[in-house]
Amino acid sequence: MKRIPKQEYTAEFKEQAVKRADEIRSIGRVAEELGLVEQTLRNWIKAAKAGKLNPAGAKQITAEQMELSRLRAQVARLKMELEITKKSFGIFREGSAVKYAWIETQRRSSPLPVLCDALLRRLIEQTFAALTAEEVIARLDAADIANAHASTMNDIWTHPQLKARKRWTTVDSPVGPLPALQPPAMGGDHPARMDPVPALGGHTDVILAQLGYGHRIGEIHKKRVV
Repeated sequence: MKRIPKQEYTAEFKEQAVKRADEIRSIGRVAEELGLVEQTLRNWIKAAKAGKLNPAGAKQITAEQMELSRLRAQVARLKMELEITKKSFGIFREGSAVKYAWIETQRRSSPLPVLCDALLRRLIEQTFAALTAEEVIARLDAADIANAHASTMNDIWTHPQLKARKRWTTVDSPVGPLPALQPPAMGGDHPARMDPVPALGGHTDVILAQLGYGHRIGEIHKKRVV
């Protein structure tokens, strides 16, 4: 069976994880927050109580080594999921007996959590592919699953809240007036300063002067440096 490379953790990370679990009294919640397997955290807590969480002589892991091991494990898992997804093409159109037989075969070569995640993702994608965005949202709402509508740029452009809060304004430009979105927390009774969009080179001389080249501006233009 293919295996995901074992992740390594710094002594400080282990200690903070155990401390966090002790503070909020929820191993499952802490494991989810830190991206850990719940049993791994349980083992650390047990080792900490026995004074063996970070025993003398144990291999010292740096933060860089910990991050590298995490990335290696993540890449290995993604490769497994991709391979399973390719193999499962069309399997959900088969009968239950064929599906279960195929899954049983794959269990011998892939870790069960990876197999379940890959197949669940495939099933969700196939189911949602035939639905509109509104139909997907309706199903998720009916199942009490948190969700949000992904807005397109046009949706943002015409968003009623932005209009109601007077977040849109107009700025001048070399090609005429252009609509512009004011910075966060600005607009309405507190409009932001929105200067005209400068033409190409419109601020060149000012910047040259600020950089100490004011006495050479004519020379610089003559030599076509700018």
